[in-house]
Amino acid sequence: MSALPRPSLRALALAALAALAAGCDPPGAEVAPAPACALSFQRRGVEVARLSCADLEAKVAAQRVRVHDPYEDRELVFDGLPLAALLDAVYGPEWRAEGELNFTCRDEYRPSVAVGRFLEHQAFLALRRADAPAFSIDKPESGALRAVDLTPAYVVWENLEDAEIRSQGDYGWPYQVVAIDLGDFSERFPRMTPPADAAADVMRGFQAFRVHCMPCHAINGDGGQLGPELNFPVSVTEYFAEPWLHRWIDDPASVRRSPRMPRPALPEGERAAIIDDITAYLRAMARRKQAP
Repeated sequence: MSALPRPSLRALALAALAALAAGCDPPGAEVAPAPACALSFQRRGVEVARLSCADLEAKVAAQRVRVHDPYEDRELVFDGLPLAALLDAVYGPEWRAEGELNFTCRDEYRPSVAVGRFLEHQAFLALRRADAPAFSIDKPESGALRAVDLTPAYVVWENLEDAEIRSQGDYGWPYQVVAIDLGDFSERFPRMTPPADAAADVMRGFQAFRVHCMPCHAINGDGGQLGPELNFPVSVTEYFAEPWLHRWIDDPASVRRSPRMPRPALPEGERAAIIDDITAYLRAMARRKQAP
């Protein structure tokens, strides 16, 4: 039996262009499966439960919640689980005495949020959009809108009547959440934490770095992996002159065309002082390099 003739490269290219024009995948392309809707719940890095979205909704009933989404900058509607009640169901009430909730997202974004914020304000673990068929948002990035899939979960905050949460922008709004780790910040990120006797500006900068920089950037390997490591083997303070580093933190688009890094949401009256504190923290950590 003779083999079928192999199509030429030109034929394959034309077929691919035709498929793209028709709005389908080119020949031989594999469609990536939707990520499984499941979350890992951990305590100090040790998994205590792995629950599907159906399991989560069996523990706590979903509620309809309206929020002012900080990425789309408009009101959106989600179906979500009250996060404090969900954590009670998974960990028991002792989670309330812990220090931090550390999130891991599919893209290696790793924000850390103080437990007290979840006790003082109302957060939800959103599992779907109630006002749109797709569980996604349109996120501004590099001067354009990018459709971002939120699965399996998106942490949202009831901020329509909460001015404090509203003023903090997208801090504490991780999406594509795949893991929640309960514990103390310094235990999970020891290489990022400055010494207890560090100067006041260094400690202020450390707190600001945790909120505005750590979700994407690492210090000595601790922190987010979405952006570049900032301390090891060479500190960013050693290859950026300080005025340029200050300008880069303040407004990345003024230094590089279409940077992925957004301008941080800092209070305008305190903006320069907060950036000074962040650079003080980075300078201090340059003297505390540790191999990841």
